[in-house]
Amino acid sequence: MTTRLHNPKGIIPKVSDAAFATAYTLVKLKTSDPQKVQQSGSGEAVFGILQDTATAADLDVEVATSGTSLCKVDGSGTAIVAGDYLMAGASGVAVKLAGAAGTLRPLIGQACAPSTVSGDLIPVLITLGTAQGA
Repeated sequence: MTTRLHNPKGIIPKVSDAAFATAYTLVKLKTSDPQKVQQSGSGEAVFGILQDTATAADLDVEVATSGTSLCKVDGSGTAIVAGDYLMAGASGVAVKLAGAAGTLRPLIGQACAPSTVSGDLIPVLITLGTAQGA
C-alpha cells in the first residue's frame, strides 16, 4: 500500500497580495480584500497552506484548507515530532504549538513527520482551529 504524504483537499483559489517565493508557506486572508492572501505572522490565525509560488502581487494562487499538505516548518528552536500540533511562526512557517496552559492558540494541524531544522518541508494534516498551549 502506498502512503500519500501530500494529498491536499479543499483547494481554494485566491490572489497573491505580494510575491511568494516559496510554496507551502502559511497564509492568511487580507482583511481589506478577502480575495487576496498574504503571509501569516507568528501566532496569527491561518487560512491555509499556499500550494504554489507567485512572482508578483495579483497572481492566481491555490490554498489548501484541508487534507494533508507539505508545509514549511522551523523545528530548529523546538524540535517537531510526528503528532505534534503546529501553529504559525514567523515568516509563514509552522512551529510546534506553544503557550501557557489555558491560552488558546490558532492551530494549523498536526505534523506527520519530524523536523529539527529551519526551512524543512514536512507533511501536515491540516486541522484549522484553536488549541490550548501546554
